[in-house]
Amino acid sequence: MELAHLTAPPDPHYGLPVVVCPRCTVASVRRPFGGTARWRSFLRTVAVSRRLVFGIWMFCLLTLLGTVICAGVANGIGNAFRGQPLGAIFDSSDLVRTRLHNWWIREGFWVVPVWAAVWSALGLFSGEWFSHWRARWYLAGMVILGAAAFAVPAILLGLAHWAHDGTPALDVMLHELRDLSGLASFVMPLAAGLLLSSLMLHIGLRAGRRFNPDRGLRSRRLRRARKNRSRES
Repeated sequence: MELAHLTAPPDPHYGLPVVVCPRCTVASVRRPFGGTARWRSFLRTVAVSRRLVFGIWMFCLLTLLGTVICAGVANGIGNAFRGQPLGAIFDSSDLVRTRLHNWWIREGFWVVPVWAAVWSALGLFSGEWFSHWRARWYLAGMVILGAAAFAVPAILLGLAHWAHDGTPALDVMLHELRDLSGLASFVMPLAAGLLLSSLMLHIGLRAGRRFNPDRGLRSRRLRRARKNRSRES
């Protein structure tokens, strides 16, 4: 039976507008502004989608920016270890130290702080904005991202050399991954950035789980209702 035309006097105990069906005598509470429920749900969905899209966009932007800065750091490392064997990374010569010192004076003194700030901001933002993420899954995803950053360029270079001069693609890939002046120099800043981002993620997760429950209109209403209930009790 349609109950829209029936009056709903307020209940004396609860103070809610209650309408009683004259056929089955079932009492129901009439929701105020029932016609706008779908519109409010739509606006809430738009707000959540906007927040999600902004978070994904910022995450991709910070990741791309961190990767680009890692390429800048790798350029300085590659120039320092040019012509050196693979073991020079553990026992560097005076030439390598001199090259690193010159690179630090030219651009390293500002590239390295920017690199650290971007990767730290990525971890903090990811933990605070996506407080439901788990650190181990975040680290696993970053490791996959780092592996892709090496595998994709190595495969492309191998295919390019194979198509140009017939050199086996696997030999080119292995050479690029071992060359300290090539892709191998990219592993150090990227791996350090992934580790720094994962460490800062824990701080961001704590901040996000502390402040995120207080966001939103529904949370404010619940918080206000709990305060009123505690006062009455």
